[in-house]
Amino acid sequence: MIELSRNGNGIGRSNSTGAVWAALVTTLAAGYAYFVLLPNHVAITRLRQQLLEKQELVKRTPALAAALAESKERFAQSSGETQAWRNAAPKSHSLSPIYAKISEHAQSAGLQIVRFDPQPPINQNFLCRHGLNLTLEGDYSQLVQFIGKLEQLPQSIWAPKISCTHGTQSGKSLRCELTLTILGHLNENSN
Repeated sequence: MIELSRNGNGIGRSNSTGAVWAALVTTLAAGYAYFVLLPNHVAITRLRQQLLEKQELVKRTPALAAALAESKERFAQSSGETQAWRNAAPKSHSLSPIYAKISEHAQSAGLQIVRFDPQPPINQNFLCRHGLNLTLEGDYSQLVQFIGKLEQLPQSIWAPKISCTHGTQSGKSLRCELTLTILGHLNENSN
């Protein structure tokens, strides 16, 4: 059936109104999809990703709790060891017995002490480095014995510099220059 319009233009007029309505509905649908559905889809996708991340975090929580407990235990152990070192570390006013022990070990190993020169302390944060320059003469086995005895002392002693040359006494004699660093705790009242 052909529909005629009242103004006599025939079929063309009626089809153009339908095309306008179709274009309008299509534009509204596209706008709704672009301005409403697409942002909602992006937001839903983002929320799903966040949900997956949080679910993964919840799954890892027991492992994290165990790792945290282990870290706390290691920290407590470290704190205890640090406090024990602080209590045992020599103070500036109590170095004489340590110097005497070093001298005694050198003599008991059969070494001749050529130079025994304590250095002024160097303060660094909570540490105090007490330097000692030693020059000893003896044979290799005596030097090894002396260094072994130093290692057994309860104090933290470093030997940042050791140099050996031929000694003045005989061909078997070595002259050894050592720089020792005795670590002490600077602040006696800190925890």
